[in-house]
Amino acid sequence: MSKRKCFTPMQIKILESNPNVVHVSEKAITYSPEFKRYAVKAYMSGITPMQIFTDGGFETTIVGTRNPRASLERW
Repeated sequence: MSKRKCFTPMQIKILESNPNVVHVSEKAITYSPEFKRYAVKAYMSGITPMQIFTDGGFETTIVGTRNPRASLERW
């Protein structure tokens, strides 16, 4: 059984309105290439993952507190 968070229709609308998002499904966010490049550079310069995502217009109550770090580690 998946432990991955499912997004509600309202959360999907909110996420899709963010210019840093290309697509959102019930279980995944596809971030724009520009945001990924910005995020990696910012992370390498010492900015925390949570701050990067907050600055990118993401609500931590929606994306969660673990997703920013996990995404940056993947990128």
